[in-house]
Amino acid sequence: MPAQQPMEVTVGMEKGFARRPGGPAVLRHLAATGATSVETYVRWSDFEPAPGRFDWSVFDADIDALRAAGLRWVPFFIAGPWYATPDWFRQSASSVPARCLEHGRPTGAQSIWNPQLFPEVQRIMAAFADHYRDSGGAIESLLLGVTGDYGEAIYTVTGNWPGDYHGHAGYWCGDPHALADFRAWLARRYGDCSALRAPWHTAPTATWDDVAPPATPAQAPSRQAWLDFVSWYREAMTAWAGRWLREARRLLPEVEVYLCTGGDMAPAHGSDFSEQCRVAAEAGAGVRITNEGSDPVANLMLTRLVATACRHHGTFCGFEPAAAVNARGIAARQFNATGAGARQLHEYQHNLVHEGAGGPTPVPGAALAWERGLAHLVRREPRYEVGLVHSLPDLALRESGVTGGALALARVLRPLCDFAVLDDHLVADGALGGLRAVFLAPSRLWSAETAARLRAFVEAGGICVAAAARPETLEAPDGLGPLFGFGPHADELTGISAVRVVDGAPLPACARLPAQHMARGYHGIDERAVPLLRLAHTPHSGVPPLVAWHRPLGRGTAVFYAGALAPSSDDWMAVRGTAEALVRDLLEALPPTLGGHPVEVAAQPGVFETRVDGGLLAWNATDAALPWHGADLAPAGLAQRPG
Repeated sequence: MPAQQPMEVTVGMEKGFARRPGGPAVLRHLAATGATSVETYVRWSDFEPAPGRFDWSVFDADIDALRAAGLRWVPFFIAGPWYATPDWFRQSASSVPARCLEHGRPTGAQSIWNPQLFPEVQRIMAAFADHYRDSGGAIESLLLGVTGDYGEAIYTVTGNWPGDYHGHAGYWCGDPHALADFRAWLARRYGDCSALRAPWHTAPTATWDDVAPPATPAQAPSRQAWLDFVSWYREAMTAWAGRWLREARRLLPEVEVYLCTGGDMAPAHGSDFSEQCRVAAEAGAGVRITNEGSDPVANLMLTRLVATACRHHGTFCGFEPAAAVNARGIAARQFNATGAGARQLHEYQHNLVHEGAGGPTPVPGAALAWERGLAHLVRREPRYEVGLVHSLPDLALRESGVTGGALALARVLRPLCDFAVLDDHLVADGALGGLRAVFLAPSRLWSAETAARLRAFVEAGGICVAAAARPETLEAPDGLGPLFGFGPHADELTGISAVRVVDGAPLPACARLPAQHMARGYHGIDERAVPLLRLAHTPHSGVPPLVAWHRPLGRGTAVFYAGALAPSSDDWMAVRGTAEALVRDLLEALPPTLGGHPVEVAAQPGVFETRVDGGLLAWNATDAALPWHGADLAPAGLAQRPG
């Protein structure tokens, strides 16, 4: 991908803007402020009001208006959600609504296991392709809305208006076709049903007819049963998305295609971001992640796994907000997108400009922030030295998404450096290569394969940091623990005590802090561990408990901190700034003691930095002008410099 190539900048509008009095003026305004395209929903219910009768007239008129304004079109082709599926199909014998496990009731969206649904998708996508294949370059990209509430590659979460149907957060796989697929998946994994007895705790006489997906972790017969269920649920959504992607690529081989996904990857959503990126790449397509707001660190954590996975698999991505975004959030989104290497940034019209009879009216503050940042919206190649790693089994068992406890850790990391976000899939696929330090998301349980990869990463010279939760593996107790020095004789000690930096420890930032206090330390850590922080309290053994240490292995080391690398989450007595100081020391001061170079961190507090191809990109995260490399960086402003 050429450096400095402009990003696709698309703005969402309601269809039919060509026929609205103020629509063409809004288009001219958007084109003048840097937009390259306009996206509109293309619902199945919009273009096939009766079986076999297609009406594309509203979209054709919109395309003509876009051409006149010098803009292109991004059709959001969507089928499956209640409001996007025609009444005639939902009322037909071919309809199979998704059914919740909790109550056994149907919702308004179609089940992705409905055997009659994908043939309909193929039919209507072919009709769309036939009509627009020769549109003369009017289409900038095609966005696929495969299911979910609003087209995302997720299951029903909240429902949508103006529907009148059963809807809630939960698991939507209670229809007979889903149940048959679940049992077939288990049969492929385990072979005979009798093989479920040990991992699932099934009865000796159990048959496949006795096996059903659990609605909650508490209802699962075992931990492995829940993990199997979540794996199947996610794999089914990934496979469904893959079918759409391959069909779109077959029908429109010259058109750029994105898969729409969203949410935070909570197990109930059924999304598996890195795997969705993989199947998109295999189809020659990209992924649009739809979940941002105005919080810059939350946006990073919601989008960065997709960006990391797309880069790793050699494909492209785009970012979209979930709803309204304020002026500061617009600038933060621009910085996040270009700093992550995104190809596309999407914004909604109502966040930028009001459409009225008197002409377009820019939204105060927001439109200015948008225009100020447009010059920086180019496709870049970010250079990360640091990564944050999620444990998918831990997220499944806690029913947590990619923010979860990791968001607090990200709030400590991001002011110091930018970072990649990985999961078990990417770790297994070799994505740790090129990183110098990784921080483990606050997870207790890890897979044996990921544990082995992390160990190899350390042996090759990496720094692996864990905190708060003593890491274990699913397959063997304490399988990951020995990497950090935990063994059978390690004991957790609790009590209130001051904390001191061990003499000679490479923690200059921690040493400058006022007195710190902790309520947790450890005894019995591997003798090869190098102490960093100790409790000042000395028990009867005469050995002060360890609070933080690193255990060298090969050319690298594994660091464990008994507190939490996040303010106010677990270190309820700690001095504010402890987590930030410790992370800074681990990145700057620890590597030279191992014979390596420090990880470069941001020098100006309040300024987020990302190293990209050809230089350094910065965003002022404060509401005051700040000095940055000899110039003042405006509040919420972006800047870049070579080097």
